[in-house]
Amino acid sequence: MKRKQLFVVALVAVLSTLSFSAKALTESEAKAVRASVADVRLPELGARAASIVTQANATDREAVAVTAVKAIVAKHPATAPVVVGSISKAAPETSPAVAAAAAVLSPEQVTAIVKAAVAAAPKQADKIAAAVAKVQPKSALKIANTAMNVAPLFSAQIVAAVDSVVPGSKAQLPRVRQTADARAVVTNPFGGNVNTGNQQNLGKHDEANVQEGKDSDRDTYGIPK
Repeated sequence: MKRKQLFVVALVAVLSTLSFSAKALTESEAKAVRASVADVRLPELGARAASIVTQANATDREAVAVTAVKAIVAKHPATAPVVVGSISKAAPETSPAVAAAAAVLSPEQVTAIVKAAVAAAPKQADKIAAAVAKVQPKSALKIANTAMNVAPLFSAQIVAAVDSVVPGSKAQLPRVRQTADARAVVTNPFGGNVNTGNQQNLGKHDEANVQEGKDSDRDTYGIPK
């Protein structure tokens, strides 16, 4: 057991010094990344993958992250959201690529993957939604809606990004407009608008300002008590 732990520590150290290609890894480099996440306990996979990615050179992180995600999700599909979330939080710039890679291998978890990625890297929400929609175009609408629910401040960018890779999807998504003070106003399908707050104050916990819409049942029967 000790020998195995020492091997993993040494391997991670080697990975941090490798000079990977910015476009792709060589077979030996990819093999090193796969070996570093092999036989890791399931609860530790997310943390291990994030550690490997952050130790790689900045220009190499995406290639390392995608290789790690593919190796893990291919063997343990259920870990996809957790691993994507861990890597996205540690290296936000890799989140679109890792979310897309995971969605290809585990399409049935596409919404959970998008939710994890956007929650961990909200400023990458539009890029994440577009990257995942591109590899899973049939799920474009639920991908966009999931991203908008997690990061409503970026709703307009999300809709535009998804529509750019899956043309026509914008017409089927909630209408979004940006106000002069950078607020995103989403018109929901049941009437009324949701004002998401100022995008320039992401650190503040502003609550959404919901304007009441029409509800025929409520008007007829009153508000349930």
